[in-house]
Amino acid sequence: MPGFKIPPLRPPTGILPVLLIVAGGGLVVLGLFYSSQRQQLGQLRQQLFSTQQQVSELEAKKNALAQELSELQKERGSLSERIDTMRTQLSSSNTELEEVRSSLQSIQVRYDQLNTERDRLKAQLATTTSERDEYRQQVQHLEEEKSEVQRALKRWRERLALLDRDYRKVTEELAQLKAAPKQTEPPPVNVVGVIPQPPAPKLPPSGIPSPSVTSSASGMVELPPIVVRKDQAATVSGIRGRVLEVNEVQNFVVVDRGSTDGVSVGMSFDFLRGSEVVGRATVIRVRPRLSACDIIGSATVGPILPGDTVVQSW
Repeated sequence: MPGFKIPPLRPPTGILPVLLIVAGGGLVVLGLFYSSQRQQLGQLRQQLFSTQQQVSELEAKKNALAQELSELQKERGSLSERIDTMRTQLSSSNTELEEVRSSLQSIQVRYDQLNTERDRLKAQLATTTSERDEYRQQVQHLEEEKSEVQRALKRWRERLALLDRDYRKVTEELAQLKAAPKQTEPPPVNVVGVIPQPPAPKLPPSGIPSPSVTSSASGMVELPPIVVRKDQAATVSGIRGRVLEVNEVQNFVVVDRGSTDGVSVGMSFDFLRGSEVVGRATVIRVRPRLSACDIIGSATVGPILPGDTVVQSW
């Protein structure tokens, strides 16, 4: 060991043996002490080695922790920046939220106004719808009346065309009769229900028969026959004739009696087939030899046919 020196040997004296014994004992003690120190030193070396290993591990952990700390500090910096950014965004969002709340309040007010306006418009729409329905009904009624008037106008036009045709035909026949040479009058036609009358004597221009009398061989006085004009006879006994044409579509008939026979507008006729009354009509248009009559549906029980007898109704 450093610092340990062996004393120089001296010749033994009286106490030399004792000293040698003491020195030997000391050497043994020293050997034992040295051996124990060496053991302790080995243990300390082992402890030192293990401690160095632990220190190395701790240094590695320290470095890892330092690196991790550095990364965490960097992350903390980025998080701080993000937090600042988010705080800025939050501030702007709060501002926008206040603006949205203000807009929402104005929208709510506008919504209430629109609800009020909607209710008013609903009430107005209900009124307008009711008026529209009424107008539609009126328009429908007017359309029906218009259609009825158009049908009636068409019917009247057709009747007028037929009457004009018949009038032209009769006019042509009359013109032909006037242009033809005078011939002996044909015997009267015995129409059903009409009694043929003897030819009336010629009347003077005044229309009154001459007051001349004729004496028979027996000495009795024979008065001239009493002659009644055709229109007067018709007025007294009623006008009779027959149906010439039937128009079922327009609901009217044409008869062979006209103004020269005493027929006038508004006069009524009954239609006979044998002794049975099959219908009734009212005169609506009169020509000299023809008349157009509108069939009265409520008083007509059967179809009216050409050739049926026409009798003035009273």
